[in-house]
Amino acid sequence: MRVTKKRSQRGDTIIEVLIAMSVLSLVLVTGYSISTRSLNGIRVSQERGEALKIAESQVEMLHALSARAESFEALENRGIIVQNNGLDTGLDNKKTFSPQEAADAFCFNSAGLVVKTNAASPAGDCTSDRYTAIIRPEYVAVTHSGVIIRSVSYQVDVGWDRAGGGERQVLSLAYKVTVPDL
Repeated sequence: MRVTKKRSQRGDTIIEVLIAMSVLSLVLVTGYSISTRSLNGIRVSQERGEALKIAESQVEMLHALSARAESFEALENRGIIVQNNGLDTGLDNKKTFSPQEAADAFCFNSAGLVVKTNAASPAGDCTSDRYTAIIRPEYVAVTHSGVIIRSVSYQVDVGWDRAGGGERQVLSLAYKVTVPDL
C-alpha cells in the first residue's frame, strides 16, 4: 500500500511578503512626508503671525504719535522725523527725500519710546526674541494751491530667522501721515 501525502499550502510566499512590505513602507513614507510639510506650514504661519503682531504694534505706536499732530513740526518734536532744510522752500512739484538724506531708521521699544537705530545693525531695543523691527521714513512735499502738503510714509519691516534654518524672512507694512501746512 502506497501512502500519499496530501500537501496543503498554507502561508505566504516570499514574493507576497515583499510586496506587502513595500506597500506598507510607501504608505508610511507618504504619511510622514505629509505630516512634516503640515508641521512646517504651521510653524511658518506662527512665525508670520508673530511678525505681523510686532509690525502692527509699531504702526499703532506711529498712529498714536501722529494722530495728534497738528503740524509737521509736531511730528518732528515727537522724535519720529527730522526736519529737512528744503521742505520750506516754495516747491512747485513733488520732492522726495530718501531716508539717508532725512533721518536714520528707528523703532519703538517695549515702553513705547522712540529708539534711533541703524537699519544695517539694529539697536538692541529694536529686537525681541528672534524678531527685529525697523521703521524707515520717506518724506514727500507737494505744493497744492499755494499750500505745502507734507507727508511721511513709514515702512515697517520685521525680520526674523526661520526656526530650523532657512532664509531670513521679512514682513513689511506701510503707514502714511499727511499734514498740510496752513
